[in-house]
Formats: sequence, structure tokens, C-alpha cells
Amino acid sequence: MVTTRSRDGNNTDPTEQMRRLQDQLERQNQLILQQQEAYLKITEELKQLKEKQRDTTDDHSRNDDEDHTAQNRGPPRSPDLLPFTEAIMQAPMPNRPPPQIEKFDGTTDPEHHLRSFLDSMAFYSSADPVKCRAFSLSLKGEALEWYYALPPNSIDSFRTFAGLLKRQYVSNRKEATTAAELVNLRQEKDEPLRKFMHRYTEVARRVKGVSHEFIITNLPNCLKPGYVSESLYAKLPKTMEELQEKMNKFIMMEDQRHFRRKTDAASAETKHERGRSRDKNRNHRPPQKHAPAPYNPQYNRYAPLTASREKVFEKALQANLISAARRGTPDAADGAKVCRYHGNQGHTTEECRALKDRIEKLIREGHLQEFVQTDARQRDRSPRGARRSPEHTRRNTERSRDQHRERSRSRPQKRDPTPRGRIDTISGGFAGGGASSSARKRHVRSLRSVHNIVRNPLSMPDITFTDEDFHAPDPDQDDPMVITARIAEYDVSKVLIDQGSSVNILYWTTFQKMGLSEDIIAPFGEQIVGFAGERVDTRGYVDLRTRLGTGDRAKELRTRFLLVEAHTSYNALLGRPCLNAFGAIVSTPHLAMKFPSEEGKICTVRADQKIARQCYVASLKDKTYRREKRSEAILVDLDPRTNTDDRIQPQGETK
Repeated sequence: MVTTRSRDGNNTDPTEQMRRLQDQLERQNQLILQQQEAYLKITEELKQLKEKQRDTTDDHSRNDDEDHTAQNRGPPRSPDLLPFTEAIMQAPMPNRPPPQIEKFDGTTDPEHHLRSFLDSMAFYSSADPVKCRAFSLSLKGEALEWYYALPPNSIDSFRTFAGLLKRQYVSNRKEATTAAELVNLRQEKDEPLRKFMHRYTEVARRVKGVSHEFIITNLPNCLKPGYVSESLYAKLPKTMEELQEKMNKFIMMEDQRHFRRKTDAASAETKHERGRSRDKNRNHRPPQKHAPAPYNPQYNRYAPLTASREKVFEKALQANLISAARRGTPDAADGAKVCRYHGNQGHTTEECRALKDRIEKLIREGHLQEFVQTDARQRDRSPRGARRSPEHTRRNTERSRDQHRERSRSRPQKRDPTPRGRIDTISGGFAGGGASSSARKRHVRSLRSVHNIVRNPLSMPDITFTDEDFHAPDPDQDDPMVITARIAEYDVSKVLIDQGSSVNILYWTTFQKMGLSEDIIAPFGEQIVGFAGERVDTRGYVDLRTRLGTGDRAKELRTRFLLVEAHTSYNALLGRPCLNAFGAIVSTPHLAMKFPSEEGKICTVRADQKIARQCYVASLKDKTYRREKRSEAILVDLDPRTNTDDRIQPQGETK
């Protein structure tokens, strides 16, 4: 309440005070109204300003959207060139270029290209129209021409595009590799282990759904028979890492072996070339002396023969009366002519003058008389070099006849004559410590060592032969031991028991008759030494189950045979390795063989005397020589010495 006072401190009239208060209220109300009007006016102006500003912003935004749409919209549709629908052609495209991938030319797998494209587009755009337009940029060559030939409006989605591509190039799709392909994989005979393992690993990677255990256990079956496959059979690796480590060792061993062979061959070739160079320099003559020297026959007369010299040479070779005189082939020699005596080219065996003299010398010594014509055996065939005087010739002739009669009279006596040669047993193979030279040397040195550990002696049941073991129809005999054995479930007759052989031999014709697969043959790079010292190549070796005996008196073991291609009356030969493995004791007077069985029983195998004599007679028959049936290497390598001049022979025993 407002009150006023007069200067003198007295109160004024209340009516006056009420009037004044009313005036003040009226002025305040007018002021409030003015303020409200001003506020409303300002608010209206702000509203109009905001509406104007909003309209301007909408216009700018609309213009920007139109410009952006016009800019991102694809190129104008060309119905004659592109197979896409209108929706794909009008769809907006990204501002950045699509990813770069290897282009498809129609020669590879379309599935592989589609997967590569989709993986690249995952980081670019997932829009279906974008993938359609970008996929056409990943084609080239024949595939691009196929794309251009598609009709308009034929592609409405990427699924349709991919389906058309896969149907067009379905022939390029790679078939899925199955486990059967891995099982049927085989190492070739001459294929290096490194190359085969690369093939095996590549196929194993392509096969889906196989375990590592299957890959490991299947590998030995795919390898060719030999040391590597046998080692894996003996101890299979447990993991792929262990398998890889083991196979790397085998590969290194094989590479080292090939390197050594190559180095040895190069070294031998170098030595051979040096020897040829020395011989060429030593025998070098001026051009005017290159003509061959005239032939000077060793004898005045030569005995007429009933057969060709080539056949006589074969007979003398089989009887160990002569050995091949290996010589090199002269320069500019006629390659169509081959001499089996010299093992070279330039002249035939029939034309060989050295062989002619050598045969005549043997005939004069009393050999090869079956090839001399009857009316010519008593003629005088004195050497030309011994023709000095008739009296001297007569004395030499009489001395030669006396010596011949002396030798004839001395034959029934027990005096040991001077041997013409040596008939050895078959040597080589896996006996004697092994097939390598170092293994055989260690085998010999093992008997000289004083540090060997004393081993317990072997124990075998007592084996005896009594009169009851004589069974041959002809007791007065010296027949070979020929039996029948069961080899690889085949009853093989004409099996020779040879205690002098260090190998078991299965002849090639017998192996072929048995119908066994050649895949079981393991390679064997060593030769075996034959009867007269000749070296014979082998076709490898096989391990076959061999059974000796019949019924419960029999024994079966796994036996290793060397395969040899030779003409013989026997089907197989059992040597010391097989006899020792069976623990067999051979008695030639009884024509029987005994050995203990697994149960401790004594098994007896008796020889067939009739078959033994038939084989023996067949082996001694003179077979007509056929060039294609005899190995040239055996004829040449019987005696590798090049110096075959006649030497002075000892007259008596030598030690």
C-alpha cells in the first residue's frame, strides 16, 4: 500500500491517494501492452525469416541431389550391345573404380573365376547391379566375345549372369579328385623318388575328406618294391611331419647315389678317352703307313671244317678252350660286320684271321676233332715259323706225337694234369654280406676282428641219414639234386639244389609262366658271376613264399630270388641262402635233403632221379647257335683282358 505524507508530516486525503494509484496502474498496463505488441511483431518477423531460409535450403538440396543423380547414373543404355535389363542399367554406380582381378578368357575353370571375383567384390560393393556391370570388365578373349553375343534384357541379376557363364564353359570344370586316384597312383620303374613324391603330394592335396593317416598308410603301396617301401612297411610314420622328414632322407640318399654313379661314369669315360689318346699317339704313323699290314698266315695248311668258324668258336667257348680277345673298333670300320671273337666291328667272325689261327692251334692240340673232316685229320699241318728243314720238321712232328701219346697213357693215372681253366660256382647276390662291394669287404673282415662279442652257437635237432633214406632206382649214381618245390603257390618242378651258389635263382621263363605281375620285381643293379667267370645281368629280384616238403612234414619261408634270363633245363635254383634259411642238410648219396620244421619235426625231401638225369642230358646237348638268343655282353666279357697272346704253359702242377 502506497501512502503519502505532507511536508508537515500529516496524512493526505485517501481519495487522492486512490486516484493516484489508479493512474499508475493504467500507465503500467499500457506499457505491458506495448511490450507484447513488440514481441509479437518480432516473433512474426523471425518466423517469416525462418520459412524463407528453409525454402532456400530445400532448393539447394534438391539441386544437389539432381546433380549427384545425374552424375552417378550409368551411361545411356545401348540395347544393341549390352544384355542387361533397364533396372541394372539405371542403377547408380560407385565413384571409385572396381578392383583389378585376373581376367577370364574361357579356357580355365569358370567356378574358380567366379569365386575370385566375389571375394574381390566383397570389399567394393554388395549391390547386385554393381556386380553385374563390374563382372563384364573381368572377361577377355573368347569369354568377352560370348558376353557381347548375349541378347538384350537377358541378364536381370548376377545369379543369372553366373549361371549363363557356367553353362557355357561347363567343359572347363575340373573334376573333383577322389581317394581312388590316390590309391591307384604308382611309381614308375625308372621314376626318381623326388619326382614321384611331388606327384603323390599334389594328388593328396586335391583329395578332399581323407585323413593324414590314410595318406601315410597308402604311400608304401604306391612305391615300387625296394628298400624305401620295405622301410615304410616296417615302421610307418605317425604324422605328416615325420613322413616328410623320412622321405627327405630317402630322396637325399637316392640323389647321392645317382650323383656317385654319374661321377664314376664320367671318371671312367675320362680314363677311357685318355687311354685311347695314348694308344692313338703310340700307334700314330705317317699317312703313308696307315694301310694295314699284309696278312702272314701262321700255318701252311688249315684243317677243313665241317661247320662255320662261328659255330666252332661257340663250341670252344662253351668248353672253356678259348676266351674272347676283346679289342677296340678301328676308325672307319664297317659297322655292318661284327666279330664275336674280338667283340668289335670291321670284319665278321668267319673272316677273322686271328680266330682262324686259334682254331687251327686247338685242332693241332687234339681238340675240336668233331669239326674236322675225316680225310684231313692225318695231314701234316706244321707251323710256318717251324719250317727250317725236312729233318727238323720230322723231329718236331715225332716229338709232338710222342708227347700226345704220353699224355694219353697218363690219363688213367691219378696224376693231376694242368688245368685248362677254372669252373667257378655262381657268386653274387645278397649272400656274403650283401650286394655292394663295401658290404662284402666288411663280411670278410668280420672274421679277422678280435673284438667281436662271443655269441651262443646255433642249436638244431640232430639230423641223420640211414640206409632207409636210399630210394633212387639206380643206387650207383652221381646225379644232381633236383626236387619239386612250391613257389608262390605254384608247384615248380626241376628245381636244382646247388650248395655252391650264393644266390637263389628263378629263371625268367619260369617267372613268366607263373603269371605273376612284374610290379613286384624290385630293381637290382649288381651282376652275378657265372661258372666261367662271366658276369650276367639280372632283371631284379622278388620275394616269394617257398614251401619244401609235403603234408605236416613241410616248411614254408619267404625266399628272395634273383631273376635271370638264361637258357637252361632247370626252372629254378636254390642256393646257400635258401638252404641255410631252412636249415637243410643235403646228402647226395641218398639224393635226399632234411631240415627241421617249425614244430621240431625232421622233414625229408627226396630228389627225382629220372628228372635229374633228363635235365642233365638236356643241359649237355649241343644247341644250334642263334644270334638273337645269346647275349653279346657275355661273349665279350668272359675275359676282359686285352692281351691274349699265347703264353708258355707250365708242364706240371702249379701251386
